[in-house]
This record gives sequence, C-alpha cells and structure tokens, in this order.
Amino acid sequence: MKKFGPTALLFGFFGLATTASLLGAVSGTLAWYAYATRATISYSGTSVQNTVQLQIGIMSEIQINDFPEDEDISEVTFEGDDHYYYFAPAGVGLTSKIINKYLLENGYATNCLYPVTSGSFAQGDDFYLKKAPNDSNYYNASAAEKKQYAKIPFVFRASKNVTAAGEYVANEELWLTDAKARASSKDDGSVYKALRLYIDRDDSYTDGDFIFNPSATQRGATKVGGLLDFDRDQYYDYEYSTNEEIIYGEYETKTGLSESGYDGSNQIVDVNGVGSTEQSSTFLAKHRSGIKYYENLNECGIKEAEYLALEDIRPIKDENNVLRNADANHPTSVCLTAGEEGHYLGRVTITVYLEGWDFSLIDEEKNHFFDIGLMFEMNSVKSN
Repeated sequence: MKKFGPTALLFGFFGLATTASLLGAVSGTLAWYAYATRATISYSGTSVQNTVQLQIGIMSEIQINDFPEDEDISEVTFEGDDHYYYFAPAGVGLTSKIINKYLLENGYATNCLYPVTSGSFAQGDDFYLKKAPNDSNYYNASAAEKKQYAKIPFVFRASKNVTAAGEYVANEELWLTDAKARASSKDDGSVYKALRLYIDRDDSYTDGDFIFNPSATQRGATKVGGLLDFDRDQYYDYEYSTNEEIIYGEYETKTGLSESGYDGSNQIVDVNGVGSTEQSSTFLAKHRSGIKYYENLNECGIKEAEYLALEDIRPIKDENNVLRNADANHPTSVCLTAGEEGHYLGRVTITVYLEGWDFSLIDEEKNHFFDIGLMFEMNSVKSN
C-alpha cells in the first residue's frame, strides 16, 4: 500500500460523476419480527467509480494495514486529525474489496444486511437504527448492531486544474443526481423496495439529514407500527392477559379496539393497509375468534418514517449544464467541499439498511437478488 502526503496528490477537475453500486441477494427468512436472528439479505459487488477529475475515498477511525494486494489504495493523514483517509487514485473507483475491507475492519455488515428500523423519523430528527420488536418487547428501542447494516463515510476532493498539486476546490456542492434500486432479474421479486439510505450531511445544512428511498418515485413515509403475525400462524398476535390484539412498534393510542371479541368470518383482513388480502404474511393475517380486534388502525396514530425520493433532491441543470438547487434556501446537495481547515474534503456518510417495517420484507422474497446504483455530480470549476 502506498502512503502519500497530502501535497503529493495530483488530479484535475472538470465536473465529476461518481457512481456507487450494490448487488445483493436475499437468503434465509425475511419475516424479521418472527426470525430476527435468521433474517438476512446478502449483497456483494459494492463499488464507487469516479471520473479522472475526482479523487474519492473513505474516512476510517482506525488504521487499515492490509487491503488486498491487487488494490491501489493510498493512505493520507493530516496534522491534527486523528482519522485515516483511504483514497483511490484519481479517476479510479473504490472497489467492492476496498469498501468491504473498510466495513469489516470497522465492524459493519459486509455481505449480509439484517432488517432493522429507523423508527419514526422526519428530516432533521436524530437518527439511529433499532432492532426488531419481539413477543416480549412490542417496541424495541435497543440500538441495532453494527453488523446488521453498512455505514460508509465517503470523502471527495478535486483540484482546480490537472497540473496544480494541492490546489483543491473549496465551497463546491455535490449532489445525488441519479439512483436506481431494482430486482436483479424478472424473477427476483420486490425486496429491493425495503432498501433505505440515511444521508448524513454536515452541520452546515440547516434543513438536517434525511432518509432516501432509491426505489420511490415521490416522497413518502413508512408506517413503523401495526399488527403482526409474529409466529406466522396466519392470525394477528394478541395479548393473552387481556385478549386484545397487539400493536407493535410506535403509535399514539389504542383507539378503535373493539369492545367484544371477534365473531366474523375466518378470512385475511388488511388492517395495516398492505393493499391486498390474497396471501397471508407477517403484515397480513386473520382476526382470531373471541379476541378484541381492530378493524383498521386509522385512529391509532401509527407513527411513520418519512423519506425523500430522487425527484425531491435532484438538482436543476440549466442549458449550460450548470447544476443548482431547486430552492436556494433549502439546498438538497449531499455535501460541500471544505476550505483549508477541512482539508478541502466533501464529506457525506451513507448508512445502507433494510427497513423491516416495509411491506416488501416477507418470507416469499427469500433467495431474491437486488441491485442499487447511485450517481453523484458536481459542477465543473474553472482553473485560476
């Protein structure tokens, strides 16, 4: 592994396009509320590519000494900064081997993602991932383990021209301009719809950080509470001591619970709003006879995790191919390159996880593959 000082890096800038891609497969059982220790989604092929004008890297709190020998990666340190920065050469991407080595050394998921939940969330709220609820803890606020998700602190930098060593660009915005989440083939279901990315921007963004749903066509929200068929017996779970159906997750009130036990037909009832009654799942079951029940949860104040879609954050491109925020007062760029005191680095930390409350996470999705791709862009900068 080569080690360079910060002034030894040469690269140019003429506008950049950076792509990140994840490839994945579902394995095991996806009814994570019932089988939390077995529910996994595997992925591989993680990579970040860039153009010749850009150098991209990862920030690590620990030193990583044994990247694969076939990878060209440079360690950079800065005086007064106790972090380690690992950059690919200018114009070369961060490969899956590099990213997975970082994740492994720092204790995050490498080839498996476990369904977790953000819980209720609105842009700017504090964010941390939580474990699945269970039959003794209907709302589990315990923090998810690092090995259940991936968290990647990307750094970007570019110089003012192709020959100026160390003359880096400050105060330039970087946007997420394209994103695709999809099944790897026509037979691979819809588990990709449960993928979420938490975009952690620096403190200069007063609107705060946000959850991004790469498969959504418009902003929306995921309900993070509801009835569940926890043991998969095709009936909604109930509390034995009260004979009342259980609302898992986050909600305001139990308004709407029936006064008497259920005496209707033995058929699937869509209480959670899945949009179907064709096949039972963790989220779709029957009322059990004699148990106090909910016809719907409309009055219960089920809480939600809000997310943004690509159209909410993508910049406007004018006739001269110059990018700008749709609303200058509420920028949607993901990072801003710092000045000299910040080593001219643009920083954005992206947490990749599976939202366990997404209706796509059901048993029928096991052994399905998914892909996700991201594109980042920055305006070109004229050299002095």
